[in-house]
Amino acid sequence: MFLGAGLAIGLILGMAVLISTPSRGAAEKVSPPTTGKPMADFELVDVYGKTHRLSDFRGKPVVLNFWATWCPPCNEEMPVFEAYHQYLNGNVVFIGINYMEDAATVQKFIDENQITFQVFLDPTGKVSEKYYVQAYPTTFFIDEKGILRAQRIGVLTPRMLEQYLQTLDVSP
Repeated sequence: MFLGAGLAIGLILGMAVLISTPSRGAAEKVSPPTTGKPMADFELVDVYGKTHRLSDFRGKPVVLNFWATWCPPCNEEMPVFEAYHQYLNGNVVFIGINYMEDAATVQKFIDENQITFQVFLDPTGKVSEKYYVQAYPTTFFIDEKGILRAQRIGVLTPRMLEQYLQTLDVSP
């Protein structure tokens, strides 16, 4: 009887510990990006298999755009980012983070649309989740010190992009 009661109590305590212990994914999740606060770092590969971290780009303002090939508003703003990437000639780093698509699909889109700015793959959605991205496109404007200065959910027009670039002290 005591053995049965001890096993039952042990089972209950064991389940309580499992339930209260955060999962690995929850432990990695950070607070949502907040204007005026540093952006959490990430590591992703580009379409060519090279690994990059957000922190690799410190020292330059970064426009970080979460997108997908199946997203019409994303497709609409890609030429805008490409035009400003060309015009600003490296003074601002433009990075597209593709949401959960394979490299071949993304590469085909890049080739067909003549995209020359950096494109990283987020095949499991881990970085999108880390940054609490819930709609596409979502764009973060990060200053040269890695501080979030603005965020936009939805498509960006050239005029809107110029206004957001001003928050990074960039005048096109």
